[in-house]
Amino acid sequence: MTRRTAARSTAAAVLAILVATVSVIRAQAPAGAPDIAALSGKWSGTGRMIQRGKCVTSAGAQLVYPVEGAFSFEADGTLNGTVYAGPESQRPKQSSAWTGRAATDGTVEIRAVADSICHRPDGTAYTSRYAVPYAGKLTGRKGRYKIEISGDDSPCPEFGCTFTQVIELSHKVPKTPKTP
Repeated sequence: MTRRTAARSTAAAVLAILVATVSVIRAQAPAGAPDIAALSGKWSGTGRMIQRGKCVTSAGAQLVYPVEGAFSFEADGTLNGTVYAGPESQRPKQSSAWTGRAATDGTVEIRAVADSICHRPDGTAYTSRYAVPYAGKLTGRKGRYKIEISGDDSPCPEFGCTFTQVIELSHKVPKTPKTP
């Protein structure tokens, strides 16, 4: 091996180490980012269902409703949960399973599976299971966190039923007792 070849090999090895180091630094959570797994627990807030298609909500063009959910977050950002929307008297009838991911940069993507009852013009109805994709952000500090997401909800697309769902949920991480 000549000096020139050895120098190139050494430079290539140093460059590879630098690239690997930069990649690891980029993959780490930003300073002040929450420990994602610590966000597991009860979340609550409100949802807004805004008419965009032909169908209206039971309250007209916009419906505001309470939302509660229990989520489990894994260290890699994966989340799973059950969410209850609407008045407590209708639960667990109006529950949906949520799956998704919370990234260290604060972005959140969720897929909610729901059931809808679609009413035909002849008065008959049928139940439809469908999914709503949501996207948004996770923010917070000092143990108080917020998820704000929105998505297009089309429970009965053949009838032109389309809504924008905007959901805001809050969570307070319980303080851990200090050990002496």
